[in-house]
Amino acid sequence: MRRTIGYITFAAGFLDEALIILEQTHILHDILPSWLASQKMATSLLVVGLVAIFADRLPSKRNSPPVVAPREPTTPADQIAKANTLEVIRFDYLPVSPTERGWTKAYKPEGTATFGSDPDIEDSLRMRVMQSEFAMDYIVPVHATLANRLIFVAKYDNSADIGLATMVFAFVEVSTKNRELRKRLWFKFYFGGDKHAFQTPGAWHDPAKQLPEQTVYWPATPLQRGQLKFDIDLAETVRVALGAQGWVYKGIYKLRLRGNLSISPIELAD
Repeated sequence: MRRTIGYITFAAGFLDEALIILEQTHILHDILPSWLASQKMATSLLVVGLVAIFADRLPSKRNSPPVVAPREPTTPADQIAKANTLEVIRFDYLPVSPTERGWTKAYKPEGTATFGSDPDIEDSLRMRVMQSEFAMDYIVPVHATLANRLIFVAKYDNSADIGLATMVFAFVEVSTKNRELRKRLWFKFYFGGDKHAFQTPGAWHDPAKQLPEQTVYWPATPLQRGQLKFDIDLAETVRVALGAQGWVYKGIYKLRLRGNLSISPIELAD
């Protein structure tokens, strides 16, 4: 309504000036019938009425629906660019043993364990050592070997018994910065307040192919009921442990779980 009144006021003022000019130049008598041209007031009212009608029919910004820009279709290339998860190692096949779903026993021959799921961690694996020491390895699929992040939620058992204590390992490849030399080695991850690493005492390795195992303490986010959420940057891990020696991260090839633990599906991401 306010806008209509505004249009009418503007039109009336404009017409008043326009009619004076048209009358002085005799144009008004040429374009309108003689009886209408002589009645300036009638002409003004006619035009103002038309302005009011059309102004009222104009769409209001306040009432008109918002203009939404069309969304560009998402292409497969866009989806790939946004995705960062390369592989998720799941345990949704339980109670079938993980050793029947891609995991292989690492050591010791007499070691045994039971497998279940922890109700505190969705779709998790709960491993309990029953005899001696037990560890199992998983070979990372080729398409995920260039992953740079290792993400999981776990409950750690810090038992004084080395055979029961939780250990999570990653077997990675490193190279010199000029790429002339490549080696592989195990990293063993524990929860720690800050990032630091040292050579694992007494751990065996093949010097021709491997570097000594490294123990790494890595920060994690504490969750409820003893859960820890890890998001491990593997390139940063190599820098912390071996950067001073000139080594850089190249890829991940195996995972190893050892001792008592509960762990979520393990995500390998870039």
